[in-house]
Amino acid sequence: MLFLLNTDVISVPADVSTPEGFEAFRRLPKDAVVPTVKAIFEEHPRLEREKPEVAIWLCSILMDAFPGACAALFYRDLATDRFVACVADVPIHLVARLWRFQRDGLEITDEVYRMIWSRAKFLS
Repeated sequence: MLFLLNTDVISVPADVSTPEGFEAFRRLPKDAVVPTVKAIFEEHPRLEREKPEVAIWLCSILMDAFPGACAALFYRDLATDRFVACVADVPIHLVARLWRFQRDGLEITDEVYRMIWSRAKFLS
């Protein structure tokens, strides 16, 4: 399954193991998922690039908590200096298209903001 995490498309296998150091987060209740992932991103704002194994696991947690979602955005709002978290329902064909571009070595950041985040339907 594919999941758009910020500006990177992550391929999430069906059986994801919990990364070392995150064992306590295995069974988060749904209402704790976004605040927990948000807190992790506050400490590691580019986690999807710096710790890909953790990013894959976090995507699997988000997919379990929000079955209709295939995208999430975690960022620091420069105007308020607060961290913002959004989970979105995005057409999977758009995520798949972005994944193909990314797989082929193309930079997709501008496309992600133009195609996805500028018009996403946020679930959380």
